[in-house]
Amino acid sequence: MPSALVFVEIPQYGLEFLDTTLVSLDCQKVLVIDAELLQRGKFTKEQLADYDAVFPTVLQSESAVLQSQQKIARSYDVLAVLGFSEVSVLPAAILADAFGVIGIGTEVAKTCRNKLRMAEAIVHKGVLCPRYFIAESGENLGDQVKSIGGYPVICKPLMGFASFGVIKARSESELKQAVRRIKRSTRFLMGRYYGLDEACSTAQVLVQSFIPGTEVAIDGYVQEGKSHILAIIDKPDVSHGPYFADAMHITPTGLDAAAVNQIERNVQASVAAVGLDNSPFHIEARFCDGHFYFLELAARVAFVRCLRAAKGIDPLEIMIGLRLGGTIDVKPKWHRYAGIYCVTPQEAGTFRYLESREKILQDPRVLEIPMYIEIGQRVAPAPESTGDIAHVFACAETYEDVLEVLTLAKSQLRVVVA
Repeated sequence: MPSALVFVEIPQYGLEFLDTTLVSLDCQKVLVIDAELLQRGKFTKEQLADYDAVFPTVLQSESAVLQSQQKIARSYDVLAVLGFSEVSVLPAAILADAFGVIGIGTEVAKTCRNKLRMAEAIVHKGVLCPRYFIAESGENLGDQVKSIGGYPVICKPLMGFASFGVIKARSESELKQAVRRIKRSTRFLMGRYYGLDEACSTAQVLVQSFIPGTEVAIDGYVQEGKSHILAIIDKPDVSHGPYFADAMHITPTGLDAAAVNQIERNVQASVAAVGLDNSPFHIEARFCDGHFYFLELAARVAFVRCLRAAKGIDPLEIMIGLRLGGTIDVKPKWHRYAGIYCVTPQEAGTFRYLESREKILQDPRVLEIPMYIEIGQRVAPAPESTGDIAHVFACAETYEDVLEVLTLAKSQLRVVVA
C-alpha cells in the first residue's frame, strides 16, 4: 500500500504549503473533509486538486470519523495525521489514535477544545489564570460573580474560536444579556462543532474574571514534554471590549527580558498542565501587575505567514516533523519584523468589496492582502463572526515600520456591505 499523510480539513485562511514543505516526503496526501461544507460548495476544485484522495466525513460524529479511518486504512499506510484549524484538533486526534500514529491523544484534544476542562487543568497545576464559573441560566449570577471578584467579567462559549461569542459584561443586566446571546448564537452557528464531546454543551457559558493589561500570543511546539517557543507576538491595539475581534499582531515582541523569561516558564507549565505533547501550540496570555495570566491554549499552528516572513521558519514543516517523530530544525534563516492586521466587518450584511485594498497594497512593506470571502457572501461583526474577511501581511526591518503600516491599514480599509 502507498504511504500517506492524512490531513483533516483544508487549512484555513488560504494557508499553503511551501514548495519545499513536502518535497522530501515520498507519500500521498489524503484529505478528510467536512461533508456538509463540501456539499454546500465551500471548497473549490483547485483546493481539492492538491490531494490524492478525498474522504467527505461528518466530522462532528466519532462513528463517522472512524468509518473514514477504516476506509483509508484499507488503501493507505498512514504515516501521520495533521489538522491546522481549531475544529480539526479533536477529529485529528481520534484518527491518529485509531491509526496508531503519533498524536496528542483524544482526551488531551478534548481538554484543548473545551475551555472549561482547560481552565480546570491550568488551575490544578497552579498557573495563574482568570477565575471562572459556568452559567447555564440567569439564576444566582450575582453571587457567582462575587465569587470571582466582581465585574467586569468575560463570557465565552466552551468551544469557540476566533473570538466568536466573547463578550465583556460590566453589570448583572449585561451579563444576563450576554449569556442569552452566546447560548443562542452558539446553538445556531457553532453547535455542529460540539458533537465529539458529550460533556460539552452549547447551553454552557464560561464566565471569567476580566484581566486587564498587555496581551500577547505565543506560538511554538512541544516535543517529548518540552516546550519550544517560536515567536512571542505582541497585540498593540488589543480590544478592551465589549467584543474582541482580533486586530494587529507583531513579532518579534517588544517586551523586556524579564517578561520573556516569565513567558518561557509559564508556557512550559501550561502545556504540561493540559498534557500536550507532539504538537504545535498557540497560547493567549496577558500581563497584569507584572504577572503572567494564562487565557487560552490551542493545539494548532497560528501565525504561519508571520513566522515565515520574520524568521524564515515554516511551522507547517515543524508540525509534520513532530507527527513523524523526526528531529525539528528551527534555526532562523534571518531576523526581521512581521505583522498581520485582521480585517473584520463592522456591520452585518452582504459583502461587496474591501475599500482601499489596492491602495494599501502599493506600500512596499505590505507582502499581500489575501481575501477569504466572495462577493455576495453574508458577513457579521463580532461577537457572531466566525472568521476574518482578509489579512494584511507586512514585513520590515523595524518594529515601528510594521506597526505604522498596520495602523495605516486599520485606518483606511473598510468592509463594504449591502
